[in-house]
Amino acid sequence: MVDRRRAEELEEERLEVSTLLRHAYADDLIELDELERRLGLVESAENPAQIQRATQGLPALNSPQAALAEVDAQESVVAVLGGNRKGGRFAVPEQMSALAFWGGAVLDLSEANFGPGLHRIHCTAVMGGVEVIVPPNVRVRSSGLGLMGGFTNRCPDPESASAPVLEISGLAFWGGVSVRPATTSKLLQALGRGARRIEQAFGEGRRRGQRRHRHK
Repeated sequence: MVDRRRAEELEEERLEVSTLLRHAYADDLIELDELERRLGLVESAENPAQIQRATQGLPALNSPQAALAEVDAQESVVAVLGGNRKGGRFAVPEQMSALAFWGGAVLDLSEANFGPGLHRIHCTAVMGGVEVIVPPNVRVRSSGLGLMGGFTNRCPDPESASAPVLEISGLAFWGGVSVRPATTSKLLQALGRGARRIEQAFGEGRRRGQRRHRHK
């Protein structure tokens, strides 16, 4: 009875770690060959310590949502006499800044991951422009100042009262700061990419499980 219970607990831990690894792959933390290597370690493990070795080198895999790239407490986007853009999948820090001086800076948050609570972005546009693109599940509070320029927020409030809050402040002097929602097409593209990666990851897990059962 004890051996059976230990075997069941081992299989539960094996399943949990395998699921976390697939989430890490879906979030672009590891490549497919690395996913396969780590899943192989999980399948061949004979005790919990060996199973946990498959997560070494990955950021805080205690939940699927925690499997995100580590970020500094503050990040910035700077464009001087040119253009600069930040986008893609990343964890949004509590503090960010964007500066455009005779140039254009774009901060695209449409695929970014917002944690709970308040996030702040300070924007400065001097004879240039700053554009912030926000997903629809985030509540935006704007308190910027426009001097011979514009500071606009076109994001509607989400329905959820528990939505993350993005507070945007700053100055537009002979320039503009624009905060706008992500377009539907861009959101669908992002969701499609995520769905394909998740399907690929879990499909690989099913194939491995079938191979393991055939060898038993």
